[in-house]
Amino acid sequence: MIILLEFNFITGLAVYCLMQIFMMRFFPGLGFFKSLFIGFFCGLFAIPGLFLLFQSQPHCGPNYYALITTNILTYLFLSYCYSDFLMFGESALRIRIMREILESKNGLSLKDILDKYNVRNIIGLRLKRLESKGQIFKLNDRYYLRSGILVLLARGIKILRYIFTAH
Repeated sequence: MIILLEFNFITGLAVYCLMQIFMMRFFPGLGFFKSLFIGFFCGLFAIPGLFLLFQSQPHCGPNYYALITTNILTYLFLSYCYSDFLMFGESALRIRIMREILESKNGLSLKDILDKYNVRNIIGLRLKRLESKGQIFKLNDRYYLRSGILVLLARGIKILRYIFTAH
């Protein structure tokens, strides 16, 4: 059983993926980012949850807390990769344009693409969406952040990028 506990991060990642997919399939109104957030925390809590199930077993021994810490850190690294992979497909303009071209029967002209992906329109729509969801607010023609899930997510990603990228 100790070998299962050493690779508990895989269980956490599986829970994350399955919960995120479950949320998107059965609660589509929840949205992509909330499904990521819920899936992430379900996977994160699954790791110590499994350790608690086996806490009284003698095979855990003195490495018990080291195993939990290692599994949680490994899960954090892998969940960052999973989230980044999913967000790449959602936010990369190049990927979105290729999907649009693929889905159009007669192809798209440059004018069609420029009309659809006008920078002012895209930014305007994103700002309206952020405002309508209460994530930002406008005061005296300036935008400000409100506390919320996306602020925490953005700060977490900023910390992870700082840790994993060259400065």
